[in-house]
Amino acid sequence: MTRSTKLISLILAVIMLVMALPITAFAAKGETYIKEIRMSAALKAADAKKFLTDNGYTVIDVDVNQRSGGECVYIGYKTTTNPDEAITDIALMQMDGGYSFSEYEALLEQKQNEIGNMLDSLSGALAEARANLAAGMKNAQGARDILNFFKEDDSGMLLGDFLLGQENSRDDLIKIFLQSNGDVATIIYNALAFACTDNGEETSWLAKLKDVDIWADYDPLLYSDAASAFLTSFVDIHDMVAKYEAEYKTLAEEIESNPDYAEYTDEQIQDLLPDSYAEYAVIYETLSSYNYGGKTLLDFFKKDPYEIDTDEFFPIISALSAGQQQIIKFVGLPMLISFAQADEETAQEFVDSIKGAYAMFGSYESVSVYYGVDRSLFSEGGVALTTASLRKSASTGDNSWFSGDNIDPVLSASLHIVAGSCSAIAIGAAVGAKFASKAAKATYNTVLKSQMAQFPKKLISLRNALQNAAIKTAQSSGASGAIGTEAYEAAYELAVRQKLPEITRLTSGNYCQTVAKQASANLTRLGITLNVVAGVAMGIMLIAEGINMGIRVYNYYNKREYSEIPRAMVDEVLTSTDSYYVNYYAVKNQDGVSGDLNSWRADRWNALYTTTDKRAGDPIIASSLVVKLKNNSFPSDDHGAVHYFGEAAAADVNRYHLRTAPATYVFYKRDHSLSMTASAFSAGQLFMFTGFGLAGGAAIGGFGVVGAGKLKKKEENDSTDESSGASTANSSAEA
Repeated sequence: MTRSTKLISLILAVIMLVMALPITAFAAKGETYIKEIRMSAALKAADAKKFLTDNGYTVIDVDVNQRSGGECVYIGYKTTTNPDEAITDIALMQMDGGYSFSEYEALLEQKQNEIGNMLDSLSGALAEARANLAAGMKNAQGARDILNFFKEDDSGMLLGDFLLGQENSRDDLIKIFLQSNGDVATIIYNALAFACTDNGEETSWLAKLKDVDIWADYDPLLYSDAASAFLTSFVDIHDMVAKYEAEYKTLAEEIESNPDYAEYTDEQIQDLLPDSYAEYAVIYETLSSYNYGGKTLLDFFKKDPYEIDTDEFFPIISALSAGQQQIIKFVGLPMLISFAQADEETAQEFVDSIKGAYAMFGSYESVSVYYGVDRSLFSEGGVALTTASLRKSASTGDNSWFSGDNIDPVLSASLHIVAGSCSAIAIGAAVGAKFASKAAKATYNTVLKSQMAQFPKKLISLRNALQNAAIKTAQSSGASGAIGTEAYEAAYELAVRQKLPEITRLTSGNYCQTVAKQASANLTRLGITLNVVAGVAMGIMLIAEGINMGIRVYNYYNKREYSEIPRAMVDEVLTSTDSYYVNYYAVKNQDGVSGDLNSWRADRWNALYTTTDKRAGDPIIASSLVVKLKNNSFPSDDHGAVHYFGEAAAADVNRYHLRTAPATYVFYKRDHSLSMTASAFSAGQLFMFTGFGLAGGAAIGGFGVVGAGKLKKKEENDSTDESSGASTANSSAEA
């Protein structure tokens, strides 16, 4: 391969290394966006507005705390023509809404654990990169120089020296990966892959493949982890090869059928190939240039991914260094292929070209790895996480005043004891009354049956008792010997008169029923008594709980204790293909602290949050603001609205006032045209396109993606090989 080929392949391979460099370039559009929002509260509307106008804010002329009985609250905003500085979303959070400080702390702990696990699987690559640097290997030196475009603020060291020049503590490494600019991790992965690469003619891992025994026994324990990542790369490269050959064939057919191409130079023909296929060309030509298993490496990657076994990757993986085997899961095999074919001189030229690109923008200066990151998000306190699950629970309604937080705990406990005790008495009495009522019915039947069985015996017993009483009476009157009939009858009549109530009761005709009713009535009276007890106890319980709830309601609206307004809200955004976090910051009031839209006069605070994160939306156009009262319908399909986290509907910014007030809604438009302009690219990508405009263009121009002659030669070779039985792969290698 020519040096130009190696240079462009290397540039393509490490194009992501500088994606995060903070150099911005945007075409001026002349549009004005909202840059910052501030609120101001005062007893008089004029005073609230004056603070905003005096400090350069444009006032939205609507009191968002109308009729609350408190201060007037106005919102103002500053503008910018730079879409990078523009606010992209405005959201609301209320005091009892879906957010959690503890969940954010748990999220940080989870991320730290994930990074720790990642570092465990990266430790070998780090150690190998350090060893290669200590041994003076050019690639490791180039990797250090690339990383040294950044600095680690806390230590004051350049990132390359910090990572590769010394062994770092686990906490320091976790801090860098957790808190640094998001693209820095990608840069570190790729730099480590570069540092672990040997570019010697006979020592690079690609060169070693010719000596690999594909039939040897390889220990799965040594290669299984790398094989899993290798499979993903295999599929990617297989697809690259297929797409490249399809485009190659199409272009060759066009050349052969179009006489206009007959006089085209290689460079002119190359322009016909889409720019996106440049990387494919590098990979394709490289694979076709290296032998593997009696064929070319290209043949291996043409195999059907669904029919290949994982252990078939082991021989190739064995040619990789230990560090490369670890790093492959982070950078992919195409990167390792591109790195392996660049010699030491080319690697140095690449590093020098980056410095030259920097010189086009002025003097070189290292950039903080924490560039553009609010590191206070990683300190304890003031930051909350809002999640879909929390928002769902919050949207079901607010029952916070049932929690007991807004009532004296001793009084609340006493009222609950009274209510609970009476509730227990009421339940017990009610149960007892029910059983007494049921027992009364059973008792009547039982007693009636018993009395009816004993009734004849009672009659006989009564007659005998009367006779005995008459005899005793006659004998006691002084008569001797036989008792005369008259004396007996007189005594018997006297006994009857004495027993008359008992005789009447027994011979009344419903004696048995009466006795049964009396027995049942005793239990019925017990049931009635228990019902009364239950009712009284329930009444006392309701009175106690009513007092308890009344105090809660009073405290809720009159003695509300406000919680802290989180200075930052981290919102989890879920899409069909991705999950990420967006940081929102609370809008400050005239005192420079997180402000309440209702100026602490509502039953809870209601705070406004903004973000400039591009993932939250396109820049909001300042002139598009629309304020509507009592009407939450969107002015048009193009409008967005101030909303609550997790909701798309327009939100009432005056929602939690204590008195009747008109609902207030704020609508706006975004500049969607930026999605297809330079602002859609990261600053690093723009830097690459600009910085390598000349060097990169020259390299691409000198790179023979192929040329008309080579294309035709390939076609001819393919035909010849088919007739001779030679493999297409071999002809590709010759071409």
